[in-house]
Amino acid sequence: MGGTIEGARKAMATIKKWHGDDFHAKIGKLGGAASGTGGFYNNPELARRAGKLGGKRSTRAGVKTGQGMSYSAVRRRKLKEES
Repeated sequence: MGGTIEGARKAMATIKKWHGDDFHAKIGKLGGAASGTGGFYNNPELARRAGKLGGKRSTRAGVKTGQGMSYSAVRRRKLKEES
């Protein structure tokens, strides 16, 4: 039943039963406390360089080819190109 809505509901019920209603708040707090001020927090220049690299390497090929679009959206695009 994994990957279904019913399975997700059962998993959520089990988590609440074992860990309480505020389980996600607790683990979020732990993660935030553990991270401190790492990552890009202390180095905005590093964040800028990383964003620049990611922007250069992304191709947006899916936008041109229609990859990731619904069937109806692709069909509308093709009909528009044909007319």
